[in-house]
Amino acid sequence: PIYFTATLIQRTPETHDTDWYTFSLPSHLFMFPPVGYHVRLRQANEGLIVVKPYTVVRSLNNEGNSSSESIVELLIKHYPDGGMTSILRKLLIGDTIEMSSYEGTFDVHRIDACETLILVAAGTGLTPMMRILNYAISQINIGKNINVFLLFFNKTAKDILCREKLDTISKQYK
Repeated sequence: PIYFTATLIQRTPETHDTDWYTFSLPSHLFMFPPVGYHVRLRQANEGLIVVKPYTVVRSLNNEGNSSSESIVELLIKHYPDGGMTSILRKLLIGDTIEMSSYEGTFDVHRIDACETLILVAAGTGLTPMMRILNYAISQINIGKNINVFLLFFNKTAKDILCREKLDTISKQYK
């Protein structure tokens, strides 16, 4: 993949061990990754090059409403010995990291034929489901009859990502 420099412009805690990371792209670059696609972050750490893929996420129900296509949002869980997460934890607002162009093969239009969509996720496995869920909601909002079920597993209640937003969506689209 092609790499470029992305700048950390915001980091917001989601849970005790997971943060939202918002990166801005260089001024000449615009990117709107398709649903289900990922980017790679790459950075040198103690003489080694660390590379890790992350699913591009938008806040739930915020699909297409990000401030611009020059912003990339990632929801990342931190692990004590994680190669990339130890790098990310040290980043300050304004610091840069290498980010790749997007990659993936998921075809979101396969959902168009669904009458029932069952999404199964555990922990940060929710991240690829978030944009799929947003897409399904957009189809419901334009009149498509689709039943969506999200089965979301976590170790503890404090690990539940996007809990308030998921509860709101559940009530709104019951």
